[in-house]
Amino acid sequence: MTMATTDDSTELMLRDVAILRPGSYRDMQGRPVRFSEQQLREIAANYDPQYHLATVNLDHSDSGPALGRITALRFARGHLWADIAGLPQWLATQLAEGRWPARSAEVWRELDGRGPYLRGLAFLGARAPAVRGLPALPEPVLAADAGSGLINVFMEGEMDADNTAAEGTELSRLGAQNRRLSAELENLQQQRAGQVDELLGQLRSEGRLSPGMEQCGLRELLLAMHSGGRDSPVCLADGTELSQTDCLAQLLRSLPPLQLDNELAGGTEAAMALSAFEQEIAGSLGLTDTEYAQIRDARTA
Repeated sequence: MTMATTDDSTELMLRDVAILRPGSYRDMQGRPVRFSEQQLREIAANYDPQYHLATVNLDHSDSGPALGRITALRFARGHLWADIAGLPQWLATQLAEGRWPARSAEVWRELDGRGPYLRGLAFLGARAPAVRGLPALPEPVLAADAGSGLINVFMEGEMDADNTAAEGTELSRLGAQNRRLSAELENLQQQRAGQVDELLGQLRSEGRLSPGMEQCGLRELLLAMHSGGRDSPVCLADGTELSQTDCLAQLLRSLPPLQLDNELAGGTEAAMALSAFEQEIAGSLGLTDTEYAQIRDARTA
Protein backbone atom coordinates (compact mmCIF):
# COMPACT_ATOMS: atom_id res chain seq x y z
CA MET A 1 0.00 0.00 0.00
CA THR A 2 1.63 3.27 -1.16
CA MET A 3 0.76 6.83 -0.32
CA ALA A 4 1.82 10.24 -1.61
CA THR A 5 3.97 12.37 0.73
CA THR A 6 2.11 15.18 2.51
CA ASP A 7 2.89 17.58 5.35
CA ASP A 8 2.32 16.49 8.97
CA SER A 9 -0.83 18.62 9.40
CA THR A 10 -2.67 16.90 6.55
CA GLU A 11 -5.70 14.79 7.47
CA LEU A 12 -6.51 11.74 5.40
CA MET A 13 -9.46 9.40 4.91
CA LEU A 14 -10.07 5.68 4.66
CA ARG A 15 -13.14 4.60 2.72
CA ASP A 16 -14.79 1.20 3.18
CA VAL A 17 -12.89 -0.26 6.12
CA ALA A 18 -14.20 -3.68 7.21
CA ILE A 19 -14.50 -3.57 11.00
CA LEU A 20 -16.78 -6.48 11.95
CA ARG A 21 -18.49 -9.57 10.55
CA PRO A 22 -21.11 -11.99 11.92
CA GLY A 23 -19.81 -14.64 14.27
CA SER A 24 -19.09 -15.69 17.86
CA TYR A 25 -16.13 -14.06 19.63
CA ARG A 26 -14.76 -13.17 23.06
CA ASP A 27 -14.51 -9.62 24.33
CA MET A 28 -11.55 -8.05 26.15
CA GLN A 29 -12.72 -9.62 29.43
CA GLY A 30 -12.96 -13.06 27.86
CA ARG A 31 -16.75 -13.13 27.82
CA PRO A 32 -18.47 -14.78 24.85
CA VAL A 33 -20.20 -12.36 22.50
CA ARG A 34 -22.08 -13.04 19.27
CA PHE A 35 -23.00 -10.74 16.39
CA SER A 36 -25.64 -11.86 13.92
CA GLU A 37 -26.11 -10.38 10.46
CA GLN A 38 -29.30 -8.68 11.67
CA GLN A 39 -27.46 -7.08 14.61
CA LEU A 40 -24.78 -5.69 12.29
CA ARG A 41 -27.50 -4.27 10.04
CA GLU A 42 -29.03 -2.63 13.12
CA ILE A 43 -25.66 -1.15 14.17
CA ALA A 44 -25.28 0.36 10.70
CA ALA A 45 -28.85 1.67 10.61
CA ASN A 46 -28.67 3.09 14.15
CA TYR A 47 -25.46 5.03 13.60
CA ASP A 48 -25.94 8.80 13.79
CA PRO A 49 -22.72 10.87 14.00
CA GLN A 50 -24.77 13.85 15.17
CA TYR A 51 -25.88 11.89 18.26
CA HIS A 52 -22.67 10.02 19.06
CA LEU A 53 -19.59 10.22 16.87
CA ALA A 54 -17.55 7.03 17.08
CA THR A 55 -13.83 7.82 17.16
CA VAL A 56 -10.56 6.03 16.38
CA ASN A 57 -7.96 5.03 18.98
CA LEU A 58 -4.96 2.73 19.29
CA ASP A 59 -5.14 -0.49 21.34
CA HIS A 60 -8.48 0.52 22.94
CA SER A 61 -7.01 3.59 24.61
CA ASP A 62 -9.69 5.73 26.27
CA SER A 63 -7.43 8.73 26.83
CA GLY A 64 -5.84 11.33 24.61
CA PRO A 65 -7.09 12.80 21.36
CA ALA A 66 -9.29 11.03 18.86
CA LEU A 67 -7.18 9.79 15.95
CA GLY A 68 -10.03 9.81 13.47
CA ARG A 69 -13.81 9.74 13.31
CA ILE A 70 -16.32 7.31 11.82
CA THR A 71 -18.40 9.30 9.34
CA ALA A 72 -20.57 6.47 7.96
CA LEU A 73 -21.45 2.82 8.54
CA ARG A 74 -23.09 0.25 6.30
CA PHE A 75 -23.56 -3.51 6.17
CA ALA A 76 -22.90 -5.21 2.83
CA ARG A 77 -21.29 -8.36 1.50
CA GLY A 78 -21.23 -10.00 4.93
CA HIS A 79 -19.26 -7.23 6.70
CA LEU A 80 -19.82 -4.00 8.60
CA TRP A 81 -17.97 -1.25 6.69
CA ALA A 82 -16.88 2.16 7.99
CA ASP A 83 -15.67 5.40 6.45
CA ILE A 84 -12.97 7.07 8.57
CA ALA A 85 -12.03 10.75 8.30
CA GLY A 86 -9.52 12.92 10.14
CA LEU A 87 -6.58 10.48 10.21
CA PRO A 88 -3.32 12.27 11.06
CA GLN A 89 -0.50 11.89 8.59
CA TRP A 90 1.73 9.90 10.94
CA LEU A 91 -1.00 7.33 11.64
CA ALA A 92 -1.87 7.00 7.96
CA THR A 93 1.82 6.35 7.27
CA GLN A 94 2.02 3.68 9.98
CA LEU A 95 -1.16 2.05 8.69
CA ALA A 96 0.32 1.98 5.20
CA GLU A 97 3.47 0.39 6.63
CA GLY A 98 1.45 -2.35 8.35
CA ARG A 99 2.32 -1.29 11.92
CA TRP A 100 -1.36 -1.45 12.96
CA PRO A 101 -2.58 -4.46 10.97
CA ALA A 102 -5.77 -5.35 12.88
CA ARG A 103 -9.02 -3.66 13.86
CA SER A 104 -11.32 -4.04 16.84
CA ALA A 105 -14.82 -2.53 16.93
CA GLU A 106 -16.11 -1.17 20.25
CA VAL A 107 -19.88 -1.72 20.48
CA TRP A 108 -22.46 -0.78 23.07
CA ARG A 109 -25.13 -3.47 23.42
CA GLU A 110 -27.72 -0.69 23.82
CA LEU A 111 -27.44 3.11 23.76
CA ASP A 112 -30.26 5.32 25.06
CA GLY A 113 -33.03 3.18 23.61
CA ARG A 114 -31.46 3.15 20.14
CA GLY A 115 -30.32 -0.46 20.23
CA PRO A 116 -26.76 -1.71 19.52
CA TYR A 117 -24.44 1.16 18.66
CA LEU A 118 -20.81 1.62 17.56
CA ARG A 119 -18.83 3.30 20.33
CA GLY A 120 -15.47 3.47 18.56
CA LEU A 121 -12.80 1.65 16.56
CA ALA A 122 -9.34 0.61 17.74
CA PHE A 123 -6.41 -0.13 15.47
CA LEU A 124 -4.31 -2.94 17.00
CA GLY A 125 -0.58 -3.43 16.72
CA ALA A 126 0.92 -6.39 18.58
CA ARG A 127 -2.38 -7.31 20.24
CA ALA A 128 -4.34 -10.11 18.57
CA PRO A 129 -7.85 -9.14 17.43
CA ALA A 130 -11.02 -11.01 18.41
CA VAL A 131 -12.27 -10.85 14.83
CA ARG A 132 -9.78 -12.35 12.40
CA GLY A 133 -9.80 -12.54 8.63
CA LEU A 134 -11.13 -9.05 7.86
CA PRO A 135 -10.33 -7.66 4.40
CA ALA A 136 -7.14 -5.61 4.11
CA LEU A 137 -7.19 -1.88 4.73
CA PRO A 138 -7.69 0.35 1.69
CA GLU A 139 -5.13 3.00 0.86
CA PRO A 140 -5.54 6.33 2.71
CA VAL A 141 -6.54 9.25 0.47
CA LEU A 142 -6.66 13.00 0.89
CA ALA A 143 -10.07 14.39 1.76
CA ALA A 144 -10.03 16.38 -1.47
CA ASP A 145 -9.43 13.17 -3.42
CA ALA A 146 -12.03 11.10 -1.57
CA GLY A 147 -14.22 10.68 -4.65
CA SER A 148 -11.47 9.44 -6.95
CA GLY A 149 -9.99 7.42 -4.10
CA LEU A 150 -13.27 5.58 -3.72
CA ILE A 151 -13.15 4.54 -7.38
CA ASN A 152 -9.52 3.42 -7.02
CA VAL A 153 -10.36 1.29 -3.99
CA PHE A 154 -13.07 -0.51 -5.90
CA MET A 155 -10.81 -1.11 -8.89
CA GLU A 156 -7.95 -2.38 -6.75
CA GLY A 157 -9.66 -5.21 -5.17
CA GLU A 158 -12.05 -6.43 -2.65
CA MET A 159 -15.26 -4.54 -3.17
CA ASP A 160 -18.03 -4.45 -5.71
CA ALA A 161 -18.53 -1.31 -7.73
CA ASP A 162 -21.75 -0.24 -6.07
CA ASN A 163 -22.73 3.00 -4.48
CA THR A 164 -21.98 2.08 -0.86
CA ALA A 165 -22.22 5.67 0.37
CA ALA A 166 -25.78 5.90 -0.94
CA GLU A 167 -26.49 2.49 0.60
CA GLY A 168 -25.33 3.70 4.02
CA THR A 169 -27.49 6.81 3.80
CA GLU A 170 -30.50 4.74 2.78
CA LEU A 171 -29.95 2.26 5.64
CA SER A 172 -29.78 5.14 8.12
CA ARG A 173 -33.01 6.57 6.75
CA LEU A 174 -34.76 3.19 6.87
CA GLY A 175 -33.54 2.59 10.43
CA ALA A 176 -34.97 5.91 11.61
CA GLN A 177 -38.23 5.21 9.77
CA ASN A 178 -38.46 1.75 11.34
CA ARG A 179 -38.03 3.18 14.85
CA ARG A 180 -40.70 5.80 14.17
CA LEU A 181 -43.18 3.25 12.80
CA SER A 182 -42.55 0.88 15.72
CA ALA A 183 -43.33 3.69 18.18
CA GLU A 184 -46.49 4.59 16.27
CA LEU A 185 -47.62 0.95 16.21
CA GLU A 186 -47.05 0.57 19.95
CA ASN A 187 -49.02 3.75 20.62
CA LEU A 188 -51.87 2.55 18.36
CA GLN A 189 -51.98 -0.83 20.13
CA GLN A 190 -52.23 0.91 23.49
CA GLN A 191 -55.09 3.09 22.22
CA ARG A 192 -56.97 0.04 20.91
CA ALA A 193 -56.47 -1.83 24.18
CA GLY A 194 -57.87 1.19 26.01
CA GLN A 195 -60.93 1.26 23.74
CA VAL A 196 -61.56 -2.46 24.26
CA ASP A 197 -61.22 -2.13 28.04
CA GLU A 198 -63.61 0.85 28.02
CA LEU A 199 -66.22 -1.18 26.08
CA LEU A 200 -65.91 -4.15 28.44
CA GLY A 201 -66.18 -1.84 31.43
CA GLN A 202 -69.43 -0.37 30.09
CA LEU A 203 -70.89 -3.82 29.39
CA ARG A 204 -69.86 -4.99 32.85
CA SER A 205 -71.46 -2.00 34.58
CA GLU A 206 -74.67 -2.51 32.59
CA GLY A 207 -74.83 -6.18 33.55
CA ARG A 208 -74.39 -7.41 29.98
CA LEU A 209 -71.08 -9.14 30.57
CA SER A 210 -70.97 -12.41 32.46
CA PRO A 211 -67.81 -13.86 34.03
CA GLY A 212 -68.02 -16.74 31.59
CA MET A 213 -67.88 -14.39 28.61
CA GLU A 214 -64.70 -12.79 29.95
CA GLN A 215 -63.11 -16.13 30.80
CA CYS A 216 -63.71 -17.37 27.24
CA GLY A 217 -61.35 -14.72 25.87
CA LEU A 218 -63.69 -11.94 24.73
CA ARG A 219 -61.05 -9.26 25.34
CA GLU A 220 -58.41 -11.18 23.42
CA LEU A 221 -60.87 -11.71 20.55
CA LEU A 222 -61.59 -7.99 20.30
CA LEU A 223 -57.88 -7.14 20.35
CA ALA A 224 -57.13 -9.78 17.69
CA MET A 225 -59.86 -8.36 15.44
CA HIS A 226 -58.21 -4.94 15.77
CA SER A 227 -54.72 -6.11 14.86
CA GLY A 228 -53.09 -7.02 11.59
CA GLY A 229 -55.65 -5.26 9.38
CA ARG A 230 -58.20 -8.03 9.98
CA ASP A 231 -61.02 -5.68 11.10
CA SER A 232 -62.71 -5.79 7.68
CA PRO A 233 -66.22 -4.30 7.19
CA VAL A 234 -69.43 -6.28 7.61
CA CYS A 235 -72.51 -5.44 5.50
CA LEU A 236 -75.68 -5.52 7.60
CA ALA A 237 -79.18 -6.36 6.38
CA ASP A 238 -80.13 -2.68 6.13
CA GLY A 239 -77.17 -1.99 3.84
CA THR A 240 -74.99 -0.23 6.39
CA GLU A 241 -71.41 -1.30 6.93
CA LEU A 242 -69.67 -1.76 10.26
CA SER A 243 -66.24 -3.04 11.13
CA GLN A 244 -66.15 -6.49 12.67
CA THR A 245 -65.24 -4.96 16.04
CA ASP A 246 -68.10 -2.44 15.94
CA CYS A 247 -70.52 -5.15 14.82
CA LEU A 248 -69.57 -7.37 17.76
CA ALA A 249 -69.70 -4.40 20.16
CA GLN A 250 -73.20 -3.52 18.90
CA LEU A 251 -74.30 -7.14 19.39
CA LEU A 252 -72.97 -7.17 22.96
CA ARG A 253 -74.71 -3.88 23.77
CA SER A 254 -78.00 -5.33 22.51
CA LEU A 255 -77.93 -8.20 25.01
CA PRO A 256 -80.45 -7.92 27.86
CA PRO A 257 -78.98 -7.24 31.29
CA LEU A 258 -78.16 -10.45 33.13
CA GLN A 259 -79.68 -11.42 36.49
CA LEU A 260 -76.38 -11.73 38.26
CA ASP A 261 -77.91 -13.34 41.38
CA ASN A 262 -79.31 -16.41 39.63
CA GLU A 263 -77.61 -19.61 38.63
CA LEU A 264 -76.79 -18.27 35.16
CA ALA A 265 -74.56 -15.59 36.64
CA GLY A 266 -72.61 -18.20 38.52
CA GLY A 267 -72.25 -20.31 35.41
CA THR A 268 -74.58 -22.78 33.73
CA GLU A 269 -72.58 -25.85 34.67
CA ALA A 270 -74.70 -26.73 37.73
CA ALA A 271 -78.01 -26.06 35.97
CA MET A 272 -77.05 -28.13 32.96
CA ALA A 273 -76.00 -30.98 35.19
CA LEU A 274 -79.62 -31.49 36.31
CA SER A 275 -81.84 -33.80 34.35
CA ALA A 276 -85.46 -32.91 33.67
CA PHE A 277 -86.51 -35.30 36.46
CA GLU A 278 -84.12 -33.61 38.92
CA GLN A 279 -85.37 -30.18 37.96
CA GLU A 280 -88.94 -31.36 38.66
CA ILE A 281 -87.91 -32.62 42.11
CA ALA A 282 -86.07 -29.37 42.84
CA GLY A 283 -89.18 -27.41 41.93
CA SER A 284 -91.42 -29.52 44.19
CA LEU A 285 -89.04 -28.89 47.09
CA GLY A 286 -88.90 -25.17 46.44
CA LEU A 287 -85.19 -25.31 45.62
CA THR A 288 -83.35 -23.61 42.80
CA ASP A 289 -81.42 -25.82 40.41
CA THR A 290 -78.14 -24.60 41.92
CA GLU A 291 -79.29 -25.40 45.49
CA TYR A 292 -80.49 -28.86 44.48
CA ALA A 293 -77.20 -29.56 42.62
CA GLN A 294 -75.18 -28.50 45.69
CA ILE A 295 -77.18 -30.82 47.98
CA ARG A 296 -76.95 -33.70 45.51
CA ASP A 297 -73.23 -33.29 44.95
CA ALA A 298 -72.57 -33.04 48.71
CA ARG A 299 -74.38 -36.33 49.32
CA THR A 300 -72.59 -38.16 46.54
CA ALA A 301 -69.13 -36.77 47.30
